[in-house]
Order: sequence, then C-alpha cells, then structure tokens
Amino acid sequence: MDDHDQRLKDIIAEVARRHGVALGKDDPILILETFHARMVGDMATAVEKETQKFRQQLEEALSSYNSQVVRTTEAALNAVIEAADKAAREKMMVGVEGQLSEIRGQVGRDIESPINAAIARIIPHLKSAEHVSRLNILAASMSLLAVTASLWMMFHH
Repeated sequence: MDDHDQRLKDIIAEVARRHGVALGKDDPILILETFHARMVGDMATAVEKETQKFRQQLEEALSSYNSQVVRTTEAALNAVIEAADKAAREKMMVGVEGQLSEIRGQVGRDIESPINAAIARIIPHLKSAEHVSRLNILAASMSLLAVTASLWMMFHH
C-alpha cells in the first residue's frame, strides 16, 4: 500500500469519525483530494526548481561580485601604494590627501556597478517566484471552490 492509499484511508476514517459520514473509495470528494494533493505536489516541485535556479544564479552573481571586489581592492591598494611612494619621494603630504580621496571615490564607483548588475539579474527570478506563488494561490482557491461545491451538492441533493 503506498502513501496515497494510506492517506485516503486516513481521510475516510477522519470524515467518519468527525462527521459520521461513510465515504467510499470512489467518492468524488476523494477524487478532489487526489487532484489537490497532485497540484500541491506539482507546485512544490516547481517552486523548488525555481528556488534552485535562483540560488545557483545568486551564487554565480556573488562569486562574480567577489572577484570584482578583489580586483578593485587590489587596484585600489596598488594605487594607494603608488600614491604614498610618490608622496614620500616628493615629501608633499598635501597631494596625498587629494589622491586618496580620488581613489576612495573610484573604489565606491567600482563596487557599485557589480552590485547593481547582481540585483538586475536577481529581479527576474523574484518575479518568476512571485508568479509561481500566485499560480499556487489560484490552484488552492480552485480546489477550495471545488470542495465547497462538492459539499454543497452532497448536502443539498
């Protein structure tokens, strides 16, 4: 006996216990429960797939960002070392402060670009996950409507 058969037996027993109604294995409400379980399972699989895709792309974006930060930091450090060496040779501390300010601005601009690119790559996946969530809500609403209609039909006929 698989999990699905056991779940149906459990539902039949719970309905009998709570409501005093005996359901048969061919009762339409059990067909609806099977349909609902399948839809929820399919949605869960789709959400997991999108989550994995999003995670992979986020890891790639962060890896790229990390590489860019290392390159930018190395370039900034090299520029600072060169600026400090030049200032020491010329013994002019006034010039060093202007150069450090320029390097700080360049580092800020260099770091901002990869962050904005990573965010731009993430946004479509967030929209896709939102779409899947809306579909899941729609499917759950349809299942609830079908259950309500089945119960109404069962008690009014």
